Amino acid sequence: MTEDATLSAFQDSEDDAGASEGQADSSEDRSDSGNSEAVSEPDANAAERTDANADIDPATSTYVWGTYTCDSCTETVARAWREGDGLVCPTCKDW
Repeated sequence: MTEDATLSAFQDSEDDAGASEGQADSSEDRSDSGNSEAVSEPDANAAERTDANADIDPATSTYVWGTYTCDSCTETVARAWREGDGLVCPTCKDW
């Protein structure tokens, strides 16, 4: 065999017939299982979970980097921390 052989050169003719039949069978199985999922009933507890999560506040950052102005001393800084509703420099941060 030469160095330029293709992968199909390593297969037997019997393997080719069995592989194509197996592929057809497996694709039919996937389509059947896909239909059963589409017909399944909706989750009865989904509305309860949505209502329970309605009161949760979204996450907010505590640290930022970039160019920011401190809300306390008005100094321009590269790093700032959240304190209350604003961002403050490391010197003004109440540690």
